[in-house]
Amino acid sequence: ENLTRKISKKSGNAYGIIKLLDFYSDIELMLFSKYLDELEKFNIEEPLAIKVKVQRDEQNFDIRVQELMNIED
Repeated sequence: ENLTRKISKKSGNAYGIIKLLDFYSDIELMLFSKYLDELEKFNIEEPLAIKVKVQRDEQNFDIRVQELMNIED
């Protein structure tokens, strides 16, 4: 849906937050600088496949981007 770029106050590194929407809810994914730079290669208005790793603790889910791919790949 959208991408927000930010700078970490602690490290000074760039990162981004992508907000994804589906029919039921929305999810925010944090992209560290490696994936934020890689995202520049894609048209974010087109469908994009995102491989993530999900970890769950007692209260939250941690969703980390592992790979960005063109949906046709």
